[in-house]
Amino acid sequence: MIELNKPIKRIILPGVKTDYIENSGYSNNLFEQKKVIQILEEDLKKISEYVEPNEKNFSTYSLKLYELFIKASIEFENMCKQILLDNKYDKKITKLDIKDYYKINTLMCLDRYSCSINLIPDKNFIPFENWSKNHVLKWYQDYNKVKHNRTNNFKMANLENVLLSISALRILLYAQYGNFSLDNTLSFDTIKMGAEDSENDNDYLYLNHSLFLIKKPSESDYKYKYNFKWDVIKEETDCIEKFDFNQI
Repeated sequence: MIELNKPIKRIILPGVKTDYIENSGYSNNLFEQKKVIQILEEDLKKISEYVEPNEKNFSTYSLKLYELFIKASIEFENMCKQILLDNKYDKKITKLDIKDYYKINTLMCLDRYSCSINLIPDKNFIPFENWSKNHVLKWYQDYNKVKHNRTNNFKMANLENVLLSISALRILLYAQYGNFSLDNTLSFDTIKMGAEDSENDNDYLYLNHSLFLIKKPSESDYKYKYNFKWDVIKEETDCIEKFDFNQI
């Protein structure tokens, strides 16, 4: 495992507590990102009044689901771009695509996160699962297809893809901000999975006022970890570093 002696912009890693997230150099739009996802979740709750959140209805599609799928996928692109641009990456923002977004998985270990949704408690969602193999995400491919040709690909704007895209956002937000992403009070509850305390890697973290439960990776899943004392380095002008994604 590679050790980093300073925190990287917008990326939490195991090894130290996440006090560094409160530093203004780490990120400047946490609450904006949280608000967007909260609005998407409220829209999903409204849709669930008409379409029962059940695996039997995963193939259901509609204009409302289409709208939500497009919004969630655009926000996914925006988050990935912001992570790359806030760090070191030479490619122009207008040229970025899924192959570029895939690079962040090397540090953030997104393919090892999973979600469950309290509307469908027995179903597990792993929106980045295929990133353990290559850059392809089927739900994101479906988004591009339906965005460019809704008439022929309308059925891809279905409930399952909506759930996967919003799950991806919730995971990506947590991978940037940890417990700071959970709600505006920064408090959280933990559903125990045979764990001793809330820091156990086997815990599901409950996002207050959210539909989602997040299961984070274990420390051994990561290729990188932090090894620093934040109280020692936090007064330095360059206490937050930029990771060079050009090398990946």
